[in-house]
Order: sequence, then structure tokens, then C-alpha cells
Amino acid sequence: MNSTEPTNQHTARLSQQEKRRLAELKKNIIYSAAFLTPESAALLRQCFSPKFPKHFYHHATIDFRPHDIPFFVGTQYDLVVIGYVEDDRAQAVLVSNKFSKNRVPHITLSTREDTEPFYAAAMISRAIEKRTIVSSINPLTLKSVLGYFEKNGSAGGREILDPNCEFNQLQKRLKKGGG
Repeated sequence: MNSTEPTNQHTARLSQQEKRRLAELKKNIIYSAAFLTPESAALLRQCFSPKFPKHFYHHATIDFRPHDIPFFVGTQYDLVVIGYVEDDRAQAVLVSNKFSKNRVPHITLSTREDTEPFYAAAMISRAIEKRTIVSSINPLTLKSVLGYFEKNGSAGGREILDPNCEFNQLQKRLKKGGG
């Protein structure tokens, strides 16, 4: 064996138990997202007042039910508002987000009582077809933290934003040692 080749004793490997735990963690992820900081959520609300009773101003979804997360959880990330859309059911801003799997990355701002936040994606698609998106003349930069929302038993779910989370620790070891 060539002395420059790594040996098993020099590479981190995940045990079968750790591999099962990582698969379990991934299975529980509902969505990955760029979660707005409280200051940026307040700024967004100040610049785009809610027009409907259900308020969100919370996150830009990256992927729904992702198979993997292509970023380090807890990373600070800037989103830039590049457009605005509203109709008679919802309002949303379009944002730049290189990680997003959505056709048009966005943040849902508010909706009617009978409208779910995911409706914004269909609203934006129609606005693109009709060319009714209002472009942002002065782009607004929002601070966010990359993370995910996971199932949490009967409690519903919770945001995972901590860079020291178990997911990151296992992913780091997996990448370092190949597995």
C-alpha cells in the first residue's frame, strides 16, 4: 500500500447505528429553509404591510421533504427581495436564493383565513405568465439562517438552526470519512 493513501484508522467512518440515525433525521425533515432573523422579519413587515389576516414573514422554503441538505445548518445567509406579488388571496415577495428548489424562491407574507401559505407558489406562477410581478427597484437585503423544520411527535414540529446540531455532526463525519 502506498503511504499517501488514507487508511481506515485515519478516516472517520459512521457506524451502522450512526447511519441509521442520520437516515432517521433526514426522514423527519419536513422542509429546509432560509429562516429570517427577527430583525429581518420585522423589516420585511415594515416594508410590506400585511393585507390579509394570516401573517407569515418567516422563511423562504428551500426544499419540501428534501432527500439531503446541501448546506451547513446554522449558516448565516442573505436573501435579496427582487419582486412582489399579490392577488385577492395572498401576498408574497420574490427573493434570490441559490439553494432553493422552488421555481421562484419567495417568502409568503400573508394570506386570507381560508388560504394556506403554499398557495403563494401558484399565485407567483400565474403572475409570471401574466407579467404582473412588481420588480423591486431598491432591492431589500434580509438576513436569515439556513436550517430545517422537522417533525417533533405530537408537538408538531420545530426549527433546527443550531450549527452544533446532530445532523451537522453526522454529515461532517460522513463527508470527512466517506461513510
